[in-house]
Amino acid sequence: MSSPLFKAKFRIVENTKAEKENDPTHKMPMEFTLDDARAAAQYLIDMANKAKDEGTTIRKYTGQNEFFEVAGFTSWLSLWDQSGSWAPMPPKADSTKIENTQRRKAFVKIDDLEGNENIPF
Repeated sequence: MSSPLFKAKFRIVENTKAEKENDPTHKMPMEFTLDDARAAAQYLIDMANKAKDEGTTIRKYTGQNEFFEVAGFTSWLSLWDQSGSWAPMPPKADSTKIENTQRRKAFVKIDDLEGNENIPF
């Protein structure tokens, strides 16, 4: 099993200095060693290039149910109670990526099915 490219720890803390109603209720400090910071920067550059090459997109929300798609990618963090880590694994091989993309496309939202009378169930 491969190791993460880097590991940056974070924690979620209450924002005790919130003054205005729209100030965040919590903050998330993230800690990087110098080597992990460089690896994280390279990871983001590599993933941005990969997203551009593969044409992957993310949703950019302008409202609760309003969005448009833009070129991008998703990176996941792990959380246990109030602390966690960002430790992405090396990107999967192209054949695995294609298989996962096809599996993801097999799922649809109920909203996508509205008004379609040709659904066999």
